[in-house]
Amino acid sequence: MATRRFAPGYILSLTAALAVGIILVVLALPRTAAGLAELHGTLTINELRGGAPVSDAAIKSAMQSFNAANGWVDAAPRWSAMARLHYARALLADSNSADRETGLRRSQDASRRAIALNPALPEPWLRLAQSEFALNRVSPQMIRALAMAYRTGRYNRFTVFAMSELAFVAWAKLDSETRKAAGEQLAFAVVQRTSRLVAISARLHASPIVRRALRHQPKLLAKFDRAVKNHPRG
Repeated sequence: MATRRFAPGYILSLTAALAVGIILVVLALPRTAAGLAELHGTLTINELRGGAPVSDAAIKSAMQSFNAANGWVDAAPRWSAMARLHYARALLADSNSADRETGLRRSQDASRRAIALNPALPEPWLRLAQSEFALNRVSPQMIRALAMAYRTGRYNRFTVFAMSELAFVAWAKLDSETRKAAGEQLAFAVVQRTSRLVAISARLHASPIVRRALRHQPKLLAKFDRAVKNHPRG
């Protein structure tokens, strides 16, 4: 039986293809490992986004998950998630306590790391604004961070209501561009969940701001006003 011979060029091409395949597998391993490591943390973030109560122990476990993932591949969304977790943990601490301030500072640090990796993400800008407001109320730093949150994601369903809340308390100090963006977002908020926007605006006495923003959209304005009438007072 004759021995099959391969041309040198074929062997070279096969070797190159195998080498490329091995390199691709090796390059994919860190991302795959990071994705698996962050699964637990992602579940906790989804619970926070949904408004579910999350314990301090669950937050700490989620932080470990994202830290492990970042150990494989440093990624802006993971640092943004870490900022969210630190902020949530800070809110669980007593008001004016050292633990609350530490959590807020760590949330700011994680936000800045996320922004350094990807400044186009709205959530770390929002978290930076929230933490700054919790520490120093309406400050120039808070206004700048909120303005960037609007520039990067005024139609983000995960940030819309928190951004609106900050906009209401800082309205008098917002520049015209940010006010315009906030007004456009309020229309989006009415479409997303009118009752939640009504609750926030009632608590902060900001219903006139919403009505002015919706004055050229009569259907949305009517929807908002109906929800205001049905909102429990007191």
